Amino acid sequence: MTDSIQPAADPFRRVLRPEIHIVGIEFQAPFTAVYMAKVMIPRLWSELERRRHEIVRQKQAGNSTGVTLSRSKIYRYVAGVEVSHLHEIPQGMVGLTLPACEYAVYTHQGGSDRAETDQTFLWLAEKLRQRGLEPNMTAYSLESRHSGDAQSMDIYIPLLDNAAEGVSP
Repeated sequence: MTDSIQPAADPFRRVLRPEIHIVGIEFQAPFTAVYMAKVMIPRLWSELERRRHEIVRQKQAGNSTGVTLSRSKIYRYVAGVEVSHLHEIPQGMVGLTLPACEYAVYTHQGGSDRAETDQTFLWLAEKLRQRGLEPNMTAYSLESRHSGDAQSMDIYIPLLDNAAEGVSP
């Protein structure tokens, strides 16, 4: 992962991430079903913690990654962990491969429910546009959760390819 130098006024940093593989437990519902997400997402995280030992080749013990595709008709959320590659996917879980991508990363402080993280996502998307960067609203965004820290997470918003100019390799 490579960070680029940003002006002090930016509330985010830009990073390039290589292709990543995630294994976890998935929830899908119509985009408008916010109430379902509010109930189901915490359950996904609880089930993931109970079944985490089934996932082989985990890259960072204790860290978790939420993967969200929320800007389409179907809201898709995976509570998972990053793995070195998709070799064995436990029954009832899914595997995703996300391509190498540039992201804007913001550290979200506070609640982790869908309504609050969506609000942060939209606020950050507006900040990016003010800087001339365009979020890729059709790609997966990430929530990086660190073990032992329930009050903050890093939110990764994918940027369109044309936003990659000016980022250090």
